[in-house]
Amino acid sequence: MGQCLGSIGVTVLLTSVSNMCAFFLAAIIPIPALRAFSIQAGVLVFFNLMSMLFVFPAIISINLFCSEKCLSCLKGKRKTDVVEVAVYSKAVNGNVIVENHQDHEKKVSEVSLPPSVASSKQNLTNRDDPSRESSTKKRCGFTLTWFAKDVFGPILQKKPVKIVIIFAFSVLLGVSIWGVTLVKDGLDLTDVVPRDTNEFNFMDTQAKYFGFYPMFVVTKDDFDYANNHQALFNLHSEFNAVNNIVRTNNSLPEFWLSYMQKWLQKLQWTFDKEYAENRMDKTGWQLNASSDGILAYKLLVQTGEDSINRDQVTSIKLVADNGTIYQSGFYYYLTAWVSNDLLGYQTSLAGFTPAPPSWVHDAGRTNLTIPKSQPLTYTQIPFYLNKMVDTEVIVKTINTIRTICENYTDTGLPTYPSGIVFTFWEQYVSLRFWLMLSLICVLGAIFVMVTLMLMNPWAAFVVASVLAMLITELFGYMGFAGIKLSAVPAVILIVSVGIGVEFTVHITTAFLTSVGNRNQRMQVAIEHMFAPVIHGAISTLLGIIMLATAEFDFIVKYFFNVLAVLVALGVLNGLVLLPVLLSILGPNAEITPNKKKGVGTSEPNETIAGAYTNPLPVTEDEEQSPSKEITPVNENPDTGPDKKSKEIKVSIMSGSDDDTSQPDVKHLHRDTNSSTPDYYTDSTGM
Repeated sequence: MGQCLGSIGVTVLLTSVSNMCAFFLAAIIPIPALRAFSIQAGVLVFFNLMSMLFVFPAIISINLFCSEKCLSCLKGKRKTDVVEVAVYSKAVNGNVIVENHQDHEKKVSEVSLPPSVASSKQNLTNRDDPSRESSTKKRCGFTLTWFAKDVFGPILQKKPVKIVIIFAFSVLLGVSIWGVTLVKDGLDLTDVVPRDTNEFNFMDTQAKYFGFYPMFVVTKDDFDYANNHQALFNLHSEFNAVNNIVRTNNSLPEFWLSYMQKWLQKLQWTFDKEYAENRMDKTGWQLNASSDGILAYKLLVQTGEDSINRDQVTSIKLVADNGTIYQSGFYYYLTAWVSNDLLGYQTSLAGFTPAPPSWVHDAGRTNLTIPKSQPLTYTQIPFYLNKMVDTEVIVKTINTIRTICENYTDTGLPTYPSGIVFTFWEQYVSLRFWLMLSLICVLGAIFVMVTLMLMNPWAAFVVASVLAMLITELFGYMGFAGIKLSAVPAVILIVSVGIGVEFTVHITTAFLTSVGNRNQRMQVAIEHMFAPVIHGAISTLLGIIMLATAEFDFIVKYFFNVLAVLVALGVLNGLVLLPVLLSILGPNAEITPNKKKGVGTSEPNETIAGAYTNPLPVTEDEEQSPSKEITPVNENPDTGPDKKSKEIKVSIMSGSDDDTSQPDVKHLHRDTNSSTPDYYTDSTGM
């Protein structure tokens, strides 16, 4: 189990950490629901990593321990057992590197073994054994490992094939970049409901013909509403530049200040008329005065200091000739207007905060006191947007409105837009920026993680480059498939970087830990990692295949199609493009043959398939356990017939790098009586 974790632990850690980085960095997108999803998914990946590194190995170890005990009871123990080890590597300077293959003991006497043990023994016999070859063909036939070693790998090593692959992926990258330019922003509501339903028909018709949405321009505190009426009127008139605002007789709809202004002008006109008719004077009103005239008198005597001044009823006006409301009495007038012009106030949709106090005018009461409203901290200017049927039009309108609000905020009138349009579509204003930022952060994080774990910046750069191509190709597919960019595809694009690591880091790690020139190491990496990568792709497809049966177009189009194409592109980039790039400009090998005393000189470009060695002694307690990799040294203690020894049959690939000759069979004897348990001898005398 330790050897297993040593071989694959790095790649498991890399892929899991990459997925965690992708999910956590996807939370950069400022959409609360998707941010919560990304964080939860990242935490889930973390706990999955912990279980894979600690819980799962422990369970496997317990299972192996129990299996070995049961197998020991069935087989028994003998000192004359012969262990067959299949070695698919070359001998470098007399050193034998044995791959991590399960080898079992072969009994001299006939022993009844379970089918699983018997099949394992058959797989580990000599490759040149005719009986093994015919048996393997009958039982296994075509295998992914055979295909990768004997067909796919040799094809990729040919220079014309490399040229064709580089050219083909360059064309694919160019087409993908073109497809990226075709991606539009938005998310159709018709995608989230089943087709052939009344809801779908309604939303489809509404989107085509009734793109009508209300909106508000909100003004906030830190503004003197009583003394800056003209700024509010100017802000309102600026929205003439927005073409999609509904107009009445080519005029913008009125807002609360204009409603209040007209109401006060009407009261002022009534007071002036009745004052001229002697129904009003400075001391009060006559019995024949109208209710509006009396209300106007009560408003005119307000000084703004919670006091009454009857003398100013003829010296001031509720609304000046230039349209400015009397500043000192503004918040008294506001209280009266809200409570006594209910139709105007409700129509204005002003939404005052804090709400003015209630004060209902009664012409029969002579009390002139009117409660003063608190300074406003929130008001609304309503508009109605029409013909908002396309995301590009909506985003353009949002940008225009945002610009107006930001300009007036800079002048001292804090304001911002609000409404359904801004709630659901404003994400598209900066979505591409946040997406690019997240992708850059994810790629940067993966580059750092691969660099730290593999201690090879160049390998990390190659991996990050292939992942960038993968994301570009997936993004381009979205453009040709008509998938619009919204928060959901953006998160999938970010997460696909982490998923793409699974198609690249295995090949890269195997390439780094192999020995030989780049072509040879590419061959070894493909032979060892082709099948695991294919198996991972198939398992991913099995996980998403049920999404294809969903009746919601949104699920099929935005999830299944995108993820299925991601798997296909990941396999192509990871098993076709990446090996070719590594064979051309890949990093140097991390493992090189060592020159040992008395062993001989090492030849260049000699390949040792299977980079991991573990020259541990074989003890009697380990006879039933998986064999250790053997690195014999050129020392040969005397092994006489009176000394107990174990014969280990090893198949060794010999010859030059390009030699395809059959392996030689050598016998290594281990002296079990020697005080130094790590000596092995070659029974052929070599």
